[in-house]
Amino acid sequence: MHNSSNMDIDGADNYVCAGCQLAITDNLYLSCSSCQRKYDLLCLNMSKECFQALQECTKDSWTCPECRRLVPKTDYDNSPARALYASHLSDTCDTNVTHRKKPTRPTSLKVVLPTPDVHTMAPSTNAPLNITQQIQEGFKLTMETYVMSALNDFSNKFFIRLDKLTATMESISSRLTSFDERITSLETRFSDNIDTNQNNELVVEVEKLKCQINERDQELLINDLEITGVPESTNENKLHLITLIGQKVGVTVSEHDVMSVTRVGVRRAVPAQKIQSGAISPDKSCSSLREATPHVRGAEGQGAAGASPESDITSSHIMTSRPLVVRFVRRDQRDQLLRAARVRRVIDTTGLGFPGKPSRVYINERLTSTNRQLFYKTRMEARRLQWRNPWTTRGNIFVRRDAEHSAIKIRSEADIGRVFRNE
Repeated sequence: MHNSSNMDIDGADNYVCAGCQLAITDNLYLSCSSCQRKYDLLCLNMSKECFQALQECTKDSWTCPECRRLVPKTDYDNSPARALYASHLSDTCDTNVTHRKKPTRPTSLKVVLPTPDVHTMAPSTNAPLNITQQIQEGFKLTMETYVMSALNDFSNKFFIRLDKLTATMESISSRLTSFDERITSLETRFSDNIDTNQNNELVVEVEKLKCQINERDQELLINDLEITGVPESTNENKLHLITLIGQKVGVTVSEHDVMSVTRVGVRRAVPAQKIQSGAISPDKSCSSLREATPHVRGAEGQGAAGASPESDITSSHIMTSRPLVVRFVRRDQRDQLLRAARVRRVIDTTGLGFPGKPSRVYINERLTSTNRQLFYKTRMEARRLQWRNPWTTRGNIFVRRDAEHSAIKIRSEADIGRVFRNE
């Protein structure tokens, strides 16, 4: 028998909700199988999708909370309907329902609950809907939606900034490409406009700069002398050797006159056959053997043992002695020793305390690597053309044809070509 509160108000299909006392206009409701009262989806806390997923047998067997209170159960709180508490249940059931007015139901308000699996719901009259589980699932779905929305916002902002960065990099790359093209165009125009005379002027200017740098480097060696031919041994007293050499040429050299003395270069191995045949002296400097003798690895370690060239005469190779470089405190002391050595001409190791046959000792100015190569090439050209031997004065290289011709200064390889070109 229908209650008066459940009567239709607009027609046969319009009913009043027993929970909120508002008209049900969308035909979406559940009717109690016991008291026939009807509840809309908002009071049931159920979404439209969940309602549509319910089977007909479940809808027909659904019981409202008031009717289930008459049944001795302890789990009536699991009903999807909103719990309606009253002290007693009358025959009309109207006195036990909390009648309240609520504002017009907004159409956009909808609690989204997960769609239940219709295949797992048993068609039993005693299978109430678990409201706690549905709330948990709804909260979980809401949080997932919020997190996904936040992630989407972050990813959108990230990709927007990435697009801006990519556009900036493309702009920079385009500008760099434009700069490269302009530089290439300028280089092409510059190379096309430079004629042979301008190129020659640049070459001459570069040679001048090289000569100036070489002259300044040579000025730094103005107080140095290079002594070659002195046998090298372990724990030798280099300062004492310089003093003895000065006595041989008649110049007194004290330890206060010498700023430093050291061996320079790398010891090299010379085949013993050349030494025994007299083609190469074992005590010549490394620089004189640089073109004729290859560098042998491990040779320097062999010489560090203190063996003299005479002790290695039976081996396959003989170690050469490195030149001594002496730097004097005063330039006049250095010039005095050099003049005395050139006047004496022949100097050997007699009286220096070395065993074996005496060997020649050579005292010369110390040259830069550039001047050393120029001096070697000048000497080879003068020997080829039978000119007088070249010489050096304060690091400058000079050559002359004979006594009747004046001396010519050699500053670069271009001077060598110019001086010996027409000979």
